[in-house]
Amino acid sequence: MYGYNRDEITEKLKKYCTFKKYQVRANKWFGLADIGEKKYEICELISLNYPWEYNSNIEREVIKNLGSAYAPMNKEDIKEH
Repeated sequence: MYGYNRDEITEKLKKYCTFKKYQVRANKWFGLADIGEKKYEICELISLNYPWEYNSNIEREVIKNLGSAYAPMNKEDIKEH
């Protein structure tokens, strides 16, 4: 599995999805992992379904890992920050 075991993949996907869900201020987020061993094989799927709310700890980690705590989703959201 290209150097990752199933638990590592699950943990990395959950962390990334949590950060992206927070970054776009979504109430739901779905993520999937494809490690490329077989064509069209999904090795992990995650669904996060809870209301978005401000969290200073998560925001700090989002900035550290993704570079920004806010990612606009459409033209109307784009403003100078």
